[in-house]
Amino acid sequence: MSKKAIQPGISTTGEKIRFAMGDVGYNIIWGFVGSFLTYYYTDNVLLAAGVVGTVMLLARFLDGLSDILMGIIIEKTSSKYGKAKPWLIWMIIPLIITFLMVFYVPSFLGETGKIVYIAVTYVLLSAVTYTASNLAYITLFTLFAPDSNDRNVAAVFRTLFAMVTSLVIGMISMPLLDNFGGAASQKAWTTLALVYAGISFVCVMITFFGVTEKQFMSETDESLQKKETKSLIEVFKSLAKSKYFYLAALLSVAYYLSNSTGGANVYFARDIMGDANLVGMIGLVSLPPMILSAVLAPVLYKRFGKRNVMLAGSLIALGSTVVQLLNPYNKALFFTFYALKGFGNMLFGAAISTLPGDVADWSEWKIGARAEGIVTSLASFGAKVGSGVGAGLVGWILAMGHYDGSAAIQAQSALNAEIILMIGVPLILAIIQIVLLLFWNMDKIRPEILKELKERRAL
Repeated sequence: MSKKAIQPGISTTGEKIRFAMGDVGYNIIWGFVGSFLTYYYTDNVLLAAGVVGTVMLLARFLDGLSDILMGIIIEKTSSKYGKAKPWLIWMIIPLIITFLMVFYVPSFLGETGKIVYIAVTYVLLSAVTYTASNLAYITLFTLFAPDSNDRNVAAVFRTLFAMVTSLVIGMISMPLLDNFGGAASQKAWTTLALVYAGISFVCVMITFFGVTEKQFMSETDESLQKKETKSLIEVFKSLAKSKYFYLAALLSVAYYLSNSTGGANVYFARDIMGDANLVGMIGLVSLPPMILSAVLAPVLYKRFGKRNVMLAGSLIALGSTVVQLLNPYNKALFFTFYALKGFGNMLFGAAISTLPGDVADWSEWKIGARAEGIVTSLASFGAKVGSGVGAGLVGWILAMGHYDGSAAIQAQSALNAEIILMIGVPLILAIIQIVLLLFWNMDKIRPEILKELKERRAL
């Protein structure tokens, strides 16, 4: 029986940067959608906030289900580029087209027509084109960086690139909209969306042409391949017995739900702080501590354990939001502890993208199948559901506060709703993260997992 061992490759710094450019591309699109689409719908299209929230939530649940389907499709994909990478180039143009569509709601449509239009276009973007493209990118991460330690380092690059991109989008979008004609102008939204779409395309292409999928397992003859191949049903049944499978998804839900309430930033900056352009400052003050946290994270994970550092980060975020809640109108207090919260959030968030890889390692160790597509799809399902609920909460809580997109001055109930979204919701989610992390004890068994996998791969 012939057998040829293929050891997991270690990516170069250049490869890590080229891979992380994909995060720049996807976060340009989703950063703009997540932070400004609700604002576009309520203040330009003039739809009720509650309607917008409901549409977004329903769409993102469909999105979560499509993630699982896409994960199965990726598992079955075979091409000269691999199983995940080809989807980047196959789906980038459809992704850009649907992105432009969501930011162009025809003015001639009546209220019902506009609701139908945003529902259809948002579902196409979030549940179809973005899912197919971005889930393939996330899956590529576990294939591009198969070694656990290398994956942790690569995660820092992509986390930094994604974080800076999202913050920059938050900082420059309002000034650019003003420069292009103002938030009330459809031309301004269309122009800005076109600019972002072009940059995103270039970034994703850098990743497509700049990285390759690496092999994990041993190449064997046909009979051994048949023996070791697991059916998708077998893989699902085995993974369904793993608490790590579900915890990775739930931790993603909590993290992305917290991030997705960033759609309230522009409302909070304008109504609580008195200047919509301060939405950029909200992101800017947290940038240095988040960069520091992301750089320190791999070292801290290695020294103290990933779970323990994520737990510490959640505790820091919890304490910071408690202090902010004491006086939400105090700018100095808000910005100071927003920066500290950013440091804590990044200690937690820098590890989120590595959890599917950890579960894939567990799956390979326990059942002999890594199932990257399926594992990543569930984690992505958690991210999409979290983002969907977060987007829904922005609309619903604003509606409960009687927010009026056409009003120059909002009622106190609307201001209270904005404070809840900006501070209260993240506080609750920090508590949920802490509880979930108490059940994540992967660090205790990882040394055994990695040792056995190294021995198997060397055969």
